[in-house]
Amino acid sequence: APAAWGQRAYFTLCQRGMLTWCCSETSDAGQIVFPAANTDEAHTYDSGLIQDSSANCRGAWSPLVSDADNPLTPEVKEHEKGRLQKLVNEFARQAVKGNPCTYVQESDGTRVPMQYKLDKGLENLVIAKANEAGSSEISCPMMDIQDIYSVAEDGESCFPPTVIEKMTHREQERLLMIVYKGDFGQIFRFCMLEQTRENRDIFCECLRILCIYAAQQAASGEKAEPFEP
Repeated sequence: APAAWGQRAYFTLCQRGMLTWCCSETSDAGQIVFPAANTDEAHTYDSGLIQDSSANCRGAWSPLVSDADNPLTPEVKEHEKGRLQKLVNEFARQAVKGNPCTYVQESDGTRVPMQYKLDKGLENLVIAKANEAGSSEISCPMMDIQDIYSVAEDGESCFPPTVIEKMTHREQERLLMIVYKGDFGQIFRFCMLEQTRENRDIFCECLRILCIYAAQQAASGEKAEPFEP
């Protein structure tokens, strides 16, 4: 998508169906394919997750606004489809294995080395200690993720002061906050540091797309084939 639109604007077009593709699995192992264009409540760690009762800075992903002044041509749609397909598959393949990150406790800003993972069904995002099979500090269904915040896109004011105030500017550039629904409709959030700014951007873009995929799978009642890394 044109750089001026940014990741969130392109995601908006995808969610509204202006780019009429969806994620689907093929017979090729470990692949998610975008068809051609025009066609549990978390376990807690230490002081625990924070229930987010405050209003979001800019609201959730909807309501959504299209950009009628910059319509996407079929060529641009097809190019972007190919780029996203490659990016999402590479991200998912690595995330199933596990990616290092740093979990940031909201109560006092304490940092804990962790890794984030996706299960093979691409249904759950899990934050867990590395090299501890079966451990799970946070687990949230992908379809229940409400939004993904970054300082770069949303500003410091969207993040808890206890997290922001203990970080340098460069660290803030890698900061993410994931907001999601619990089993009974409560809104929870947690913060984490990605390793680089590039990884931050890839995480945001790919996870938003995979959230759509998870919602589509749930709506269809179909069980996804395991995604093999």
